[in-house]
Amino acid sequence: MRGSAHDLIVLGLGPAGASAASVAARAGLSVLALDRKQEAGMPVQCAEFVPSMIGVEVSVLAEASVQSISEMLTYVENDRAELTPNFPGKMIDR
Repeated sequence: MRGSAHDLIVLGLGPAGASAASVAARAGLSVLALDRKQEAGMPVQCAEFVPSMIGVEVSVLAEASVQSISEMLTYVENDRAELTPNFPGKMIDR
């Protein structure tokens, strides 16, 4: 990458880093975004889920919403997934 110039380098593509990189790129900056994961944002993690009880207080949620959720599976390390039924919310695009 020698000789390349970027206006912004973002390290870590969690919710904050991905949002910062996206906003900067849309503003016309040259952005280099790096994450330690093979595929940024995968697997989908809790940072993308907004429970309905919180969503009613966040007016911009509709713009970022990509999928409605009615129940939740929770994975903790190598344990079996735990199902929480009737847990409505939205998955957002970070």
